[in-house]
Amino acid sequence: MRLSLSFLSLLIVPTTAFAQVGFSGDWNGYWIRAGDTMPVTLHVQRDSATGKYSATFDTDRLRVSGIPFNDVTVQRSEGIMVMRGDRTTMRFRGGLRGDSLKGTFTEEPGEAGAFAFARSRSSRPPFAERNLIWTDGDVTLAGSLLLPSGSATVPAVVFLHGSGPEGRWASRFLAMQLASHGIAALIYDKRGVGQSTGNWRQATPNDLARDAAAAVARLRQEPGIDPRRIGLHGHSQGGTLAPLVAAQAPDIAFIIASAAAGLPMDSVEIFSILNSQLPDASSAADSANAPRRGTTGRGSSPRLLPTIRIGRSRNSTRSISRSTGGPRWPFPSSSFTARRTSASRPARAPRASRPRSRGTLRM
Repeated sequence: MRLSLSFLSLLIVPTTAFAQVGFSGDWNGYWIRAGDTMPVTLHVQRDSATGKYSATFDTDRLRVSGIPFNDVTVQRSEGIMVMRGDRTTMRFRGGLRGDSLKGTFTEEPGEAGAFAFARSRSSRPPFAERNLIWTDGDVTLAGSLLLPSGSATVPAVVFLHGSGPEGRWASRFLAMQLASHGIAALIYDKRGVGQSTGNWRQATPNDLARDAAAAVARLRQEPGIDPRRIGLHGHSQGGTLAPLVAAQAPDIAFIIASAAAGLPMDSVEIFSILNSQLPDASSAADSANAPRRGTTGRGSSPRLLPTIRIGRSRNSTRSISRSTGGPRWPFPSSSFTARRTSASRPARAPRASRPRSRGTLRM
């Protein structure tokens, strides 16, 4: 009996070990849903110390690279990956057979789909990547510098974040494109995200601009970077903040502002609130009342947003919010930062009111 048990253990252990090693690596394949096929590259890693898995994906179709899955679990030859977006959750379940990984995925809410991957060999990119650390006051910021290979001195771009909890992965696709064509790129985790400390929910536009200006100063210290040719790239909130960053970081060579706001902060905030409330309207009356309810409260004067803008106390803001009545606000009042900044006058940037995850896919 002892010999039989020992022999059985020899059969079981290699199977488990193969699954643990087998899922790790790079995979090329497709996601298929509703008759549409999207090429995707999947990267899976296993931490040898903890045994835990992590995974990211790239796709040129969505212009994204290094988008992380929130949870990855492996049990023998089956793997489950979960990606949570701002409104949806995608769950992938697949089986490993040799160098093939196939399965299905569901989106809540949404249609189900299928995926199929084949193991591939990693290709070496035409740039080097190294981690950088810098500080802004008591906040420590962490990022990655993508530096083109074979060049003595190159221009560089610092990428600014959109609203919500964006990590360096949010700008990786464009950063890789630049680095592959001779332009260095610095991408970093917003405060309170990834390896950066702090709390983006409590940050003012000035705080975020100062973080970016500190990134520019750190980049100027790097060998191989031409300090006279450093520019900024910002999308959405980042594009709105870019001029404010340039005012704090001397000698910025250029600004690329994509989908930046061209309105005062209170107007942008009103649009953001309506954008949160209107999709949940269940009747024509809800839609008609959303502007008044979202910006002034039911039957009250337009006091809340001006109160936030001029920097009155948080208690004052909460008092006005409670007095408005009606349905609950789409986000908690604790996410507001009722502090006055110079950015609250004419050149204002939108507050990060709600995370916009790139993990929500529209195929």
